[in-house]
Amino acid sequence: MKLNRFGVLFLLLAIISTPALCQQNRTGIYQLIEKIPGTAVCRGFVVQLHELTFVGSLSVNQIKVVEAKHNRELIDLLEIVVDHLHKMLTLKFKPGKGGFGSGNSIDVTIDGSAFTGSPQQKFKWSIPTDPM
Repeated sequence: MKLNRFGVLFLLLAIISTPALCQQNRTGIYQLIEKIPGTAVCRGFVVQLHELTFVGSLSVNQIKVVEAKHNRELIDLLEIVVDHLHKMLTLKFKPGKGGFGSGNSIDVTIDGSAFTGSPQQKFKWSIPTDPM
């Protein structure tokens, strides 16, 4: 596999930033930024948990991802990955499905059944799509 300098930088940032989120024990939602020549694009989001834990795998029925500009559900376009510690959920566009545009925001709602212990409430985060 041949990587250009931007691919290497992105790979290094991914390796460095993922453990940092776990070590900080911060709950929240973070952009997943992909660097391509000349620009940075938001290709997904990472939901980081501190107190709660995700169940082993999540279904599209447990997660709702709506982009605000057009009020459109996007979950069918996204990959859903839970890390091995069940503390981090990555939602990222499937290959060839694009990325989030600028000047928009995303609302992520996760049903209580997606967490161990199944809390009754839903959890909701909102985040802009412009790279921060």
